[in-house]
Amino acid sequence: MDSRCSFGERSAGDDGRGAGVHSPGRQRESDGHRPLHGRPHADRSGAREVSLRRPHTRSDHADRRVQGTRTARGPRDRHARGRAGRSLRRHGQGPPALRQGEGALRGRHRRGRRGDDRRDRGAGGRAHRGRLRAASCRQGLRRRHRRRRTARPSRLGGVRGRRGAAPQPQQADIVVSSRFVTDPVQGVPIEPRAIIAQWQGDRVTVWSSTQVPYAARSGVSHVLQIPESHVRVVVPLLGGGFGAKCDFHFEGHVAALARAAGRPVKLVFSRREEFVAVGHRREGMVIELETGARKDGTLVARRGRLVLDKGAYCGEGGFFAQMAAMHALGPYEIETVNLESFLNYSTNQPSSSIRAPTAPQVCWALEQHMDELAEALGMDPVDLRRRTLVEEGSETPTGQKLERVAMKETLEKAVELIGYGQELPADEAIGVACGWWPCFSANAGAYVKLNPDGSGTIVTGAQENGTGAVMAMPAFVAAELGMKPEDFSMLYQDTDAAPWDMGSCGSQTTFNSGRAVIAAAADLRDQLLGAAADQLEAAREDLELVDGSVRVKGSPEKTVTIVDLAGSGTFHGKGAGELPEGPSAPAEGCLGRLGLESFHAPQLIAHAARVKVDRETGVVRVLHVAAAHDCGKILNRIGADGQVYGGVVMGIGQALSEGTQLDDDGRHRNAHLLDYKLVTASDAPQIDVAWIETDTPNAGPKGSKGVGEPPCVPTAGAIANAVAKVVGTRVRALPMTPERVWEAATE
Repeated sequence: MDSRCSFGERSAGDDGRGAGVHSPGRQRESDGHRPLHGRPHADRSGAREVSLRRPHTRSDHADRRVQGTRTARGPRDRHARGRAGRSLRRHGQGPPALRQGEGALRGRHRRGRRGDDRRDRGAGGRAHRGRLRAASCRQGLRRRHRRRRTARPSRLGGVRGRRGAAPQPQQADIVVSSRFVTDPVQGVPIEPRAIIAQWQGDRVTVWSSTQVPYAARSGVSHVLQIPESHVRVVVPLLGGGFGAKCDFHFEGHVAALARAAGRPVKLVFSRREEFVAVGHRREGMVIELETGARKDGTLVARRGRLVLDKGAYCGEGGFFAQMAAMHALGPYEIETVNLESFLNYSTNQPSSSIRAPTAPQVCWALEQHMDELAEALGMDPVDLRRRTLVEEGSETPTGQKLERVAMKETLEKAVELIGYGQELPADEAIGVACGWWPCFSANAGAYVKLNPDGSGTIVTGAQENGTGAVMAMPAFVAAELGMKPEDFSMLYQDTDAAPWDMGSCGSQTTFNSGRAVIAAAADLRDQLLGAAADQLEAAREDLELVDGSVRVKGSPEKTVTIVDLAGSGTFHGKGAGELPEGPSAPAEGCLGRLGLESFHAPQLIAHAARVKVDRETGVVRVLHVAAAHDCGKILNRIGADGQVYGGVVMGIGQALSEGTQLDDDGRHRNAHLLDYKLVTASDAPQIDVAWIETDTPNAGPKGSKGVGEPPCVPTAGAIANAVAKVVGTRVRALPMTPERVWEAATE
């Protein structure tokens, strides 16, 4: 059976661009209210149904303009209209039709220095104050129910019925809608990229500051039509990346020039070129969310529409629409969802992976939306999250069963560290936000060899980008072999030396490369035990490796040093480790699936931020951030803490100052560090870090997860919720610059 609903008949003068709170069942069509997203039409039962698409208005044409450009009109094929809509649905409505020019980002930075969203002012801006508006929500979002052969709950809809029984409709007591817009953001590594290429006969060596040397090798091979064995890529030092140096970029160009010139060629970007010439930036978005809840806080339904500005071509970011959709669900238990996410081409600079792609922007919007819902329910925002966050055994909206997750524990730790609930001055407030991020399993390999003097060499394809993930590998190997970390040297970032590796991306270096290094060390351990068993005339199972020696358990006098063993033979371990498989998720209503309908070993994060706002200028100062993370077992505490410190600071920049401004022709207006404002050490607040360690199954080494990307995910959302408490209204454009904060406070 089909059950239909009207998710909101909006009041006159409310254009749906800000926030709205609906009290279901209060108004009828005859009262002069109209549906939120389209023309109403009747079903057989007389209940009103609303299409997700609304009729065109003059203001809709602004929605189709990408910032600084116009949406191209062209053939009606899918590729000309942009990346097909990645629709995350639980309710089998069929793929959304992607109209010509569908939902491209609006132009925001017009003439002058104002970076605000002009459309969010005036009559439309009144919605930002969260006016109550009546809406009918009779049966949640549209859902299609099918009879099951078993009595297990339906994964298609939020209603759970027994076999053969008609599902009962669920009623939402409150419905809240919100709309947010985000600007593009740059990665801004401190060292711009640099590349040198040199030919020796028919082989080329490329020295490049890339995060993904093996992808660069494949790209050069493809561009020049030569075997990969004729291409060597070496990364001397990265100089910062943050995702901006992922993917294949300019190595092929430089290698081609060097071959034509018959001599080495070097390319070093200026700061401006690092901004404008690279097809890598964080995408701008328009995010619309609508959530219905019961009075006790239960999330009955969520509907959403996300439009991402992908830029002129796709690159590595074809999965971004589905990733954004998953973050619009967030780490919450929701009975029913209907979410559409569109990845649209435009004539803008292409977007691609920047630390935790799509997550900070969507989390910033979602967590403000959750606070608005809490306000409408008359509930404390932290209490609402306590009731709705996932926990062990929870089922995500796509049907994934979660194991060993500590989402609620991270929330409790963050509010404890920040002192949530304390009395604060009138210009200060504390905001809270939660988020999640998946782990990515990939093939990796490593070698560990002993030198004749007993020292060791670790050979890995892993890439060190400053996180300390590669530098921690000697400690992993030393623990396996009973040696000291300083006994080992590293050979890495050289495609001729080590097996293939995914590179420094996806928070996966320890998760995958660490697994391979530990497996190689275990192989070497077996070789050493075998050699020592012969010398000591003992069974292998009776031996142990301790303090640089192999000895018989319980008889320390019967021992042989690793130095002696290394001098008597060749010991060379190799390994890849068992590749963890991602969890399954039925996701029967998900369309355009790209494999992200389930989150492998999700990393769970809660941040709390204390801010101070100058209402007269709109300047926001972050005073204190508490960051609590569930990233499984922490193997390198110093390195993990460093990732959180850096991620929080990056999140503060995204929240308050970082945003690419484009003129009417799509050209960068702030492609330099004078006007593109990075947060510096002098701006960094007190940052408290806590780890909720879980022994995660089917994850990385020793139950670990990734660490690198999640620290920047919820920071902006926590800051936004704190700012809203001080100024009394929402700032609906990111970054929340002083001008935007001041304008919101004075509306």
